[in-house]
Amino acid sequence: MERFWAMLKDNSLVPVCPSGTDLTVWWSAVRRPVNKADKRKLDTVVILACWTVWKERNARIFDAKQETPGRLLEAFKEELMAWKMAGLLAE
Repeated sequence: MERFWAMLKDNSLVPVCPSGTDLTVWWSAVRRPVNKADKRKLDTVVILACWTVWKERNARIFDAKQETPGRLLEAFKEELMAWKMAGLLAE
């Protein structure tokens, strides 16, 4: 999952990758310098990234399937577009 988060950072979707710290601590630190207008976008991206990781975790545990980090990024971007079309991510 570290590579997936690194790919999100490389694609300018998150400003930094989560470290070994608690996710909520990392998320709070990342959003602190973000202006109010962009916090909702950042929050949506982080929530979607966590959702992508959760689905991958379930696929590995329950279905014995494993995607590459690149495929996870593709799935993330596809879902992000669907969320945008549904109005869940403000432009």
